[in-house]
Amino acid sequence: MRVAGPGEINGDFVDRFTVTHFVAGMALAGMGATAVEALVSTILWEAVEPGLKKAFPQVFPNATIDTMENKVGDSVFWMLGWLLGDTIIRSRMESL
Repeated sequence: MRVAGPGEINGDFVDRFTVTHFVAGMALAGMGATAVEALVSTILWEAVEPGLKKAFPQVFPNATIDTMENKVGDSVFWMLGWLLGDTIIRSRMESL
């Protein structure tokens, strides 16, 4: 399996799956995950993702291996999603 190239999905800092990572971070915040738990979960995901793509390429819409730039972007947006989700939850809790 090949590593994605520049301009391809999984090749750039931002791609069509950026929103998915952002929403995953928001979902974790909604489930009560701490910032450390969210960070560990994105690092773990990025570590196991290549093996999953190799083992089960049919499950992934685009099974090329992520570049380091893309892994960093995925993790940044995962954490931004968590931050927004956590901020919304805290805001609502304070208004009760």
